[in-house]
Amino acid sequence: MSAAALVQPVAWVAAAQPCATATCRGLYDYYLEARRARLLLPHAELDPTRLAGLLPQVMLYELQDADTYRVRLCGTAFRQWFGRDLTGRNWLGVSHPTDLIARQRRLAQAALQPCGVYARTWQFRDGMPRRKFESLNLPLEPRRADGPAVMLMAMAELGPDDLGKPNEVTDFEQRRRVDWSFVDLGAGIPDPAGW
Repeated sequence: MSAAALVQPVAWVAAAQPCATATCRGLYDYYLEARRARLLLPHAELDPTRLAGLLPQVMLYELQDADTYRVRLCGTAFRQWFGRDLTGRNWLGVSHPTDLIARQRRLAQAALQPCGVYARTWQFRDGMPRRKFESLNLPLEPRRADGPAVMLMAMAELGPDDLGKPNEVTDFEQRRRVDWSFVDLGAGIPDPAGW
């Protein structure tokens, strides 16, 4: 299914934010350099050797249909963060119910535009302190014109230096939150006017 078929109106936030972590900055810098003057980096030209230091925190997933964003490549750090290997699983399956629809729509819109998605989110597992992460999702040109949209993502835990304070959340009443923005890669960002 094409990304266009996945898009439904949603209220979008469109603010530029710099990447705080070396992981997300490294992926962004690689992407811009590798795509050269093209709008998208072709999936076929993705060079894992140039991402070697980032690979534990990198994921590649396909937007197969409205409910299935299949993880094709998943770094080892994700197993630690989510408690299981996500390779072959649906990336939407780890979304918190309060963020599922919004995540689904913003990633589909980013693939369609195309543009990137930057997010800061609280992640937690039972019995563990909540931690704050940032992620950067960037669209790749599919291998086939009729193939599914493909996204390349880096995710990294924000440390005290990135936040200006300890990362652990001690107030368990704090609601789960996701702050995100689109990243213009040359085709603009979705216009929320009229939605």
